[in-house]
Amino acid sequence: MRHNICIRLVIMACVLHLSSLMNAAATDLCDGDTLYKFFKIKKTWDSAREECEFLGGRLAFINSESTHEKIRSHLNSVGNLMNSAGKGYWFGLNDIDNEGTYTFVGTGGIELTYDAGWSSERGRQQPNNSMKKDPNGQDCVQLWEQPPSPQTPKWNFDDAYCSNKKGYICEIQNSGCGGGGNLG
Repeated sequence: MRHNICIRLVIMACVLHLSSLMNAAATDLCDGDTLYKFFKIKKTWDSAREECEFLGGRLAFINSESTHEKIRSHLNSVGNLMNSAGKGYWFGLNDIDNEGTYTFVGTGGIELTYDAGWSSERGRQQPNNSMKKDPNGQDCVQLWEQPPSPQTPKWNFDDAYCSNKKGYICEIQNSGCGGGGNLG
């Protein structure tokens, strides 16, 4: 009897957790069979990665101008996605394993080939691997909300401290979104 109660409690906790994640998403973006879920909940990069995996996906894979432009346009056109949690959104790019070699989580080590996405706002070219707050430097990448609202942000790439808490973008393949199109 006790065992059954424990199992029911665990199942209820999992359902509530999944329900809160699904409801926490702001307006989603569908492209072909790929679903992008935008979360304004502040998480570290690693916690965001874990949440995306829990949902059956990964942190977003943005490795082309067309993907970057589509996501950037979506962020600027959906009002409640502006003023992001933590001034940016985590996606799957990082150089945790090898400083200066940017790869995407959940891809088997695919390296960044789209270099035009890096920010040069405020006279600072990114990535800059600042070590001001952490001697290990900045190893995780966000879509940076610069310049800040009320101007229209560019949402370019910026390396940041993985322990910072920000919003995040999950990508779920074969989601049943439907339609054609392909973000590379």
